[in-house]
Amino acid sequence: MNRQEKQQCIAEVQQNFEQSSFVVVLGCEGLSVNQFQGLRSKLREQSSKLQVIKNTLSRRALVGLGQADSTLLSYLKRQVALVFVRGDAAAAAKVVCEYQRDVEKLTIIAGRLDNRVIDHEMVQFLGTLPAQEIIAAQLCGVLKSPLVIHVRLLQQVLVRLLVVLRSIQEKKEAEVQ
Repeated sequence: MNRQEKQQCIAEVQQNFEQSSFVVVLGCEGLSVNQFQGLRSKLREQSSKLQVIKNTLSRRALVGLGQADSTLLSYLKRQVALVFVRGDAAAAAKVVCEYQRDVEKLTIIAGRLDNRVIDHEMVQFLGTLPAQEIIAAQLCGVLKSPLVIHVRLLQQVLVRLLVVLRSIQEKKEAEVQ
């Protein structure tokens, strides 16, 4: 790789870091090409990108972004791959965690979520969260339930009022006859 190719690679990595809301650092020593391709294809479905980059180029990209003091630099050791997530972070973390269970050689080292470095346990926790659509649906259900209760209470008050009015009408009709 010549100097110009390295600069292009650094620029691409910087662009990926800037556009990604979530980045995962994976230890990938001993993984086969087929295993990488399987993970890449699953991550593509989640609007994510898996890249294996030299650590020195990744470090230069982070330094160029002004994140040299970031502790993510300390995780760039040995053979690592970076997952750049532009979509739902929890869905991508779930894919990585499930793939890690299947492939023992894959390890989650760390991550960066909204410019904060998180450890592997937090990435695994993100993998246990439901998808964003499910969380939104659950939130709607939680917000809807008090409203439904109030509507039912108001409906019962109206029904009781109608019952009382009906009984008054029946009494008046009975008095008239």
